[in-house]
Amino acid sequence: MNNKIVTFSFDDGIQYDAKLVELLNKYNLKCTFNINTGLIYRSHEFARGPEPIEVHRLFPEEMKKIYVGHEIASHSLTHPRLETLTVHEMETEIREDIENIKSIFGLSNVPCFAYPYGTYSEEVIEVLKKYGIKFARGTHSSKGFGAEGDLLEYRPSAYYRDEDLEDIVDEFLNLKTDKKAILYIWGHSYEPEGYKEWDKLETIFKKLANRKDIDYLTNGEAFFNDDSAVYKG
Repeated sequence: MNNKIVTFSFDDGIQYDAKLVELLNKYNLKCTFNINTGLIYRSHEFARGPEPIEVHRLFPEEMKKIYVGHEIASHSLTHPRLETLTVHEMETEIREDIENIKSIFGLSNVPCFAYPYGTYSEEVIEVLKKYGIKFARGTHSSKGFGAEGDLLEYRPSAYYRDEDLEDIVDEFLNLKTDKKAILYIWGHSYEPEGYKEWDKLETIFKKLANRKDIDYLTNGEAFFNDDSAVYKG
């Protein structure tokens, strides 16, 4: 295994993930998809780009066609600010989403999680531990390549729309290290659709791909060598 690792994480389980997976697969990249199973039949409008787009959550059968070869993780049942809930409500949000994911994809384990809105509390972390979560991602960019520390309060390297993303990618590509280093990029696939930035995202994928000094892994594989939540189809 190489010391340098690239991993991606995209949230919500929406229809534009189909286009995202097509791009990831084109460049042999791996991603962890964070799903809210309690919102499967919901849709909303994303209006921050040049023109509004409709965003709808993928149905289970759609997810099973799209996510083959990628990791499935929890994003809570209904995407609340978990730290505002009672402990019982937190447990319901986390436990039921994990159980639904296991049922939909036939998984025995769901070790990874992404915090809704990137916010949490010590109580939320304790509930995650109770239900077997070993890795949980926030949304504040570290601009670094940390592979250690508290994996239940993990800060990704960059959000795909960070202004300095290309600089962070270049720094990683030029990095010489004898220690594990992880470039972690996250986002939502409605953003490259709504902002018309698929070319920008593909440029990053192409730049990172097919390097002999880099391993391309899911979150679980990258942080603790666990592929139990990779959907095999």
